[in-house]
Amino acid sequence: MPKLVVQFVSANAAPQAPLKLDIEKRDIMLQLGEAASLLDSPAARLADVLKAVRKNQPNVVHFSAHGTPLGEIVLLGPHDEPWPVPRASLEELFRIKSQVRLVLLSACFSIDQAQGIVQHIDCVIGVDGSIPEEAARLYCVQFYDALASGRSVKEAHGEARVVLIGMRVAPEKFPQLLCRKGVDAGNVYVSRARAQRLRRYRFCGRNRRVSRT
Repeated sequence: MPKLVVQFVSANAAPQAPLKLDIEKRDIMLQLGEAASLLDSPAARLADVLKAVRKNQPNVVHFSAHGTPLGEIVLLGPHDEPWPVPRASLEELFRIKSQVRLVLLSACFSIDQAQGIVQHIDCVIGVDGSIPEEAARLYCVQFYDALASGRSVKEAHGEARVVLIGMRVAPEKFPQLLCRKGVDAGNVYVSRARAQRLRRYRFCGRNRRVSRT
């Protein structure tokens, strides 16, 4: 399994409600450590996302931005103005980028966009309604810590939910994990740490069998 590659797409497109994107990125990088490469697309426009995903071939794409009540992710436009991206644009992007296995939409009102993307991607995480920024950040930090440790997407999501429960965040504000039809998130791994653990287990198992004979 190749090294985990995360494309971190961010946009602070609402000056009246700035997001702490640098803090979120820093905290995620600290959790990923050497288990993954985090590649940055700051102040992102749709064209920037297309180019980054084509060039870097990530297996995880993370969006950190504002969302609209219509379920659109707000990136920047041609003149760096707020640009709500039509949901169909991102759905088409991930239809043609088959190497991506997980998309995380850290944005309010993103569940409709997640439901469109999951038709083409194994796992997508989105938010139904709004979520406090601090809760979203801590969810992501715990989620990536678990992923980098070799946990499945389902296990990582479960660990991140524990953090939100500890913060007394209302359950209806939790990020939701969606899976493509026929996909079990408990069997989706995006970090080679999982493969390394399995190799160690098999190696030790052979040694145990030898020692018993």
